[in-house]
Amino acid sequence: MPVGDRALASPDSVGTDSDRWVALRLIAIRRAYAFASRSPQGAVFSHLTAAHLHGLPVPHRLFADLSVHVTLGSREARPQAVGVTAHFVRSGRQRTVALGGMEVSTAVDTWCELSSMLHLNELVIVGDALVRRKDPLATMEDLAFRVRAYSGRHGVRRLRAALELVRPNTDSVPETELRLAIVDAGLPEPEVNVWVVDRQGRRLRLGDLVDRKRRILLEYDGPHHFQDEGQRRKDIDVLDAAVADGWRVIRAHRGHRANGFLEITARLRAALPERGWPSN
Repeated sequence: MPVGDRALASPDSVGTDSDRWVALRLIAIRRAYAFASRSPQGAVFSHLTAAHLHGLPVPHRLFADLSVHVTLGSREARPQAVGVTAHFVRSGRQRTVALGGMEVSTAVDTWCELSSMLHLNELVIVGDALVRRKDPLATMEDLAFRVRAYSGRHGVRRLRAALELVRPNTDSVPETELRLAIVDAGLPEPEVNVWVVDRQGRRLRLGDLVDRKRRILLEYDGPHHFQDEGQRRKDIDVLDAAVADGWRVIRAHRGHRANGFLEITARLRAALPERGWPSN
């Protein structure tokens, strides 16, 4: 590993998780380009390398994996190169797309490939990113179609389970993590990015996670909520209006994320009985 790559791969060498992800993504892309000129014929960039090329969220525990991942149709074509991880699949079972002049697994196929490497919730996070609210790379129908086509391959059971938990219209990884923490805690699953409406039918806010039945709003405040003074004022005014209208508002931020949103799920659990759960 080059010295610069090793420095960036160190957990303490780059500021935030976001900065670290961007740095490692750039390394992965650079290594893919370097290998492309000498890759075996028919090699397709896949798995973690394809995830970086598509801009999909890679879990923190795999930040240090800087291997170039390629998929081949024959074991005889295995590349004899340090830092390359080869995978094999029968010809015709992998869909590809051209990115930057390289042949890469499609974004949805990459998600399927990652089922052999990721935990269930990590796989759901990538699935949510594919069907996100802004500039989605796929639809729920695309995911379901490829899961059916993936039958018989390693990781398909986890892939099927992940498909059941993926939700479209998300805006960020922390949103998905908070939703899954709520589900894992056995609490009612909120809807993703739906309108918070007052009793007069006026739209107050597009809520991150919303339980409309019990009028509970959960908001994840990313960095822009604190850095943008205008955004902070708008948040205060709109959320105060929601509270005045009878909504229970629970806010989370990065500090809550560090322990898996345990404090937030505890607050939600405490708030639910006064909202009629579990009886309604």
